[in-house]
Amino acid sequence: MNWKESYADTCAELQMMKLREFELRKQWEAAHKAVKEGKMPSSIYCHIDLVKGLELYNVAADKLNECVDEVQRLEGIKRQYESYMDQFTGLDNVILSKRAQGYSLKEIAAFTGHSYGYIRNKMAKHDKEVTQSTKAS
Repeated sequence: MNWKESYADTCAELQMMKLREFELRKQWEAAHKAVKEGKMPSSIYCHIDLVKGLELYNVAADKLNECVDEVQRLEGIKRQYESYMDQFTGLDNVILSKRAQGYSLKEIAAFTGHSYGYIRNKMAKHDKEVTQSTKAS
């Protein structure tokens, strides 16, 4: 596995964990509301006792905290990758690293001081080489 795949995998995993965090936050808010109001959020009235409400709240809070910790860990790894990629030299490597980080070709051109057309041609040449090498394998 190369750095591009590792970085892309980390970014994808981070996105998924952020979505999971969003869902867990909704569950935590529902559990908080259940403790506060003494009823489950539903269309029909459903009373729960305080102990059960606190159990729901604690479980939801634990899951949310674990997820938040994992998001922070993945963000740290992503920052380490980006710090590593910022040290790349050579125009091709800089272009590929900025592209992996989600920069547009216009932004890369401004960053490198080259024209948009030059950067676009470099990327097209790289994409063609990658396509030919994958066909050969």
